[in-house]
Amino acid sequence: MKDIRDIAEFRSGRFKPILPDTCQVNPRRYGAELAFWLAGKLAQQGVVTSYPVAEDWGWMLSFDAGQGVVFHILCGNIDGSDEHWGLSLGRKGTGWFGRAAASFEAAQPLVNAIRFVLHAAVPSQDIDWLYDN
Repeated sequence: MKDIRDIAEFRSGRFKPILPDTCQVNPRRYGAELAFWLAGKLAQQGVVTSYPVAEDWGWMLSFDAGQGVVFHILCGNIDGSDEHWGLSLGRKGTGWFGRAAASFEAAQPLVNAIRFVLHAAVPSQDIDWLYDN
């Protein structure tokens, strides 16, 4: 069972880091600006996530889908670029040792909201949608 699915890759100068590389989570690992922007835009659509959390590879938002089901939105740059971005969806395991996880179908409202806000901000030709149900 795969626990991460890619949502989209896209190109945009809108989310370039405002702080120098020495302030980033790791050298040439960006995504804070994207994650904070995405959390705000999703909240405006009524989809409330956590504040962004730094990880070694980029930034993460958590989304509580209810009934103990939690998904993570993984936000980061690709190949050290400050204009090439990726969004992925992870599901948090539950039960003993995290072996049980909700179906990705439970995240469809979240994915739809991500599509909506990203499509409004980035030209269609610059987005490669990767997520299928």
